Amino acid sequence: MSNENLEVVKRVWEATESRDTEALFRLYDPAIVWESCYGPLSGVYHGHEGVRQFFRDWMESIDDFQAHAETFIDKGDAVVVGLRITGRGRGSGVEIDMPQGHVYKVRNGLIVYVGLHETEAAALNADAW
Repeated sequence: MSNENLEVVKRVWEATESRDTEALFRLYDPAIVWESCYGPLSGVYHGHEGVRQFFRDWMESIDDFQAHAETFIDKGDAVVVGLRITGRGRGSGVEIDMPQGHVYKVRNGLIVYVGLHETEAAALNADAW
């Protein structure tokens, strides 16, 4: 099953990087739990609307937002993605280039949980297993 989970997460990232929101949300379970484990938007968001709210809040502060997956690590029940986010601070113009690590859990071919961590190492050490 873990290989299937890995393929689902890779499809999520294909949709993310091509900005195909419809395809992305087709891969998210309607009851998805989205957990931001650090930063000003720390908290738990529920369902598709919760994820959309997180992104609306996140995008208020960033121009030219880009996210690119760099590594996919199969952890059996979960997949950890090492990624890089780039952009520019809205208002400040400060360049953003930051690594992150995300934990994905898949059930029945849909993403049921995403945990956002400051680094890939933090995601690998998360209690989300």
